[in-house]
Amino acid sequence: MHHVITVSLVLLSVLTAQHRAGFYTFFIHDIPDVFLCMAKMGHYSKSRIVHDFVANISFTFFTVTFAYFRLYCLPCLTYAHYFVAYHVRPASYSHSLCGILLGFILQGLHIFWFVLIVKMIVRLVAGVDG
Repeated sequence: MHHVITVSLVLLSVLTAQHRAGFYTFFIHDIPDVFLCMAKMGHYSKSRIVHDFVANISFTFFTVTFAYFRLYCLPCLTYAHYFVAYHVRPASYSHSLCGILLGFILQGLHIFWFVLIVKMIVRLVAGVDG
């Protein structure tokens, strides 16, 4: 569902010359993903030192950047671009659809995933396997 919404948003932003929406989507999603990939590489490493150090530090950076970019920056940019700018220029149907896709549906998924990330961290700290 996330990829369908993201691809639809980027495609719609390109087709309607709203390049900011596509840029926001790529930029905000790409930065935390770098740290997630590093955490995965550390997790699958055979070396215990690399596993503990790289995986844990990278996952910490992933969690922080995920929260900052996807839960803070995305709503601020969406609000500024789609809802404040609405008073400056009239909104088209595609402009409103991009705002809904970016601001509500994608943000709802980010909140859901962040809850799952926090649950996973709680389980790791508690030492629960599974």
